[in-house]
Amino acid sequence: MILPAKKYLCLEGNPQDKLYIVKKGLLQAQKREGAKSFIVGEAGPGTLIGEMSLLENLPCKFTYKAVEETELVVVDQQSLKQTLNRFPTWFEPILHFLAQRLRQAETYKSRTDKIRALPSLLFLMCRETEMGGKTTFPIETLIENLRIINGLGYNDTFHLVRALCSLNMAKIIPGEGVHLQVFNPKVVRLLYDTLLARAVDKKRPKTLLSGENQMILSAFVDSAKAKGFNYHDSTGVSSTDLFASYKRLLPGVKFISTSMTALGEEGYLYTYPAYLSSMKTEDIQLFYADIDKVMDILELNRIYPLLDKKLPESF
Repeated sequence: MILPAKKYLCLEGNPQDKLYIVKKGLLQAQKREGAKSFIVGEAGPGTLIGEMSLLENLPCKFTYKAVEETELVVVDQQSLKQTLNRFPTWFEPILHFLAQRLRQAETYKSRTDKIRALPSLLFLMCRETEMGGKTTFPIETLIENLRIINGLGYNDTFHLVRALCSLNMAKIIPGEGVHLQVFNPKVVRLLYDTLLARAVDKKRPKTLLSGENQMILSAFVDSAKAKGFNYHDSTGVSSTDLFASYKRLLPGVKFISTSMTALGEEGYLYTYPAYLSSMKTEDIQLFYADIDKVMDILELNRIYPLLDKKLPESF
């Protein structure tokens, strides 16, 4: 088969059931991302095009356009069948099994690439909200920058953004020029810093709280909303009110005062008098904290465990 220069061999997404082997010449592989097409590679002599289409009837993965006059060998399914008839009967099932494993490997790689790009996406969102001072910005900005940093395309980036939206971190605003609205930039920063700390130190970051500490902070927020008061430019609650909220949230579970050591060291929650390991629970008169900081750290601890579930679901 001879394909003239500037002519298309196949179009991305179109049905295809043939394998092409480039014998002579050169083709350009293009992939559509959103409203644009990008060159993703070239196919020269010896290159196979459409092996999964031949074996599994999958549509064209890319658009191929001849850069120059190109000679190709065409293998259709009838030719493949005739060839397979010369082999033992077990050969064809093995061939399809290998094709299936290849498809699974490609799917796994695609998911892995997107998950690895998450910290970069969060960094770019932080840059937009912190340096640009905006909570709503064009999604195209993220897409172009993530392509440069991680090589992630439009569709994959959109899937990743959609995963964050499913966690109630942001919202996609459709229309002419799609925008992304970030609900809480501080939580985005916390999640980015947490992922970075885990990658660098290879251990649990201090921003990820124990279940006990999360419940203490939840009880603080619950009691502060009902009976909180201003205390030294922070929000204070009486120990009686916090213990009542804790008991309501965790009936039958005893309040562990030693948890206050870690919460105080990290600056999340303080007591009056200042907590000492020798203190008894009844010695605490009140609790106080920056309630916005507490709510942000609780939101981080809500989101983080969901990443493993929500990311693959959105892909």
